[in-house]
Amino acid sequence: MTVIVHRFPAHRSCRLTDRAVQVMVVSATDLESDGIASLLAAASLEDDGFPPLAAKGLAADVRGRSGRVVRAWAAVRADGTVQGVISLAVSTVGGNRRFSVPWLVVDPRDRRRGVGEALVRVALAAAEEAGATDVGVETLASWGPARAFWARIARLTGAAGAEHDRRDWCSPSAESFLEPEA
Repeated sequence: MTVIVHRFPAHRSCRLTDRAVQVMVVSATDLESDGIASLLAAASLEDDGFPPLAAKGLAADVRGRSGRVVRAWAAVRADGTVQGVISLAVSTVGGNRRFSVPWLVVDPRDRRRGVGEALVRVALAAAEEAGATDVGVETLASWGPARAFWARIARLTGAAGAEHDRRDWCSPSAESFLEPEA
């Protein structure tokens, strides 16, 4: 499979539109809620090439692993309905901290309405506050909507290019949250 790697400048989060989207910090426990399960079920119904996502897998990812800290946020409507979730991971590789967005999920009904962009803005701002110069995102070339979204974010943030690196490989980290719930 072909993976596309993007690197976004953390200090350019302000270039993303400041939409009227309520974003709040969520914990691993929050990610196991019915609201997140409903969001993931709606996203899984789309025929966009994404495998089904599991709330327990996302929660496990936020609980982290040795040498990796993950924070997450959710966009919610006034009635509490979850519109989308994003995570920011910080890991140490060779003595250097690396920042990445392991996942971003937006309810198909809320796509192209600024929800994803609002979530990315929050994650990039948090990364900058934590000392990041850039934030990496990987997506599969076969995921057209995700590829188009991240290319747009690259243009808005002034990243060096929409698709900085292409490589063929299998991502073991994806397996932790792509397993369907039993």
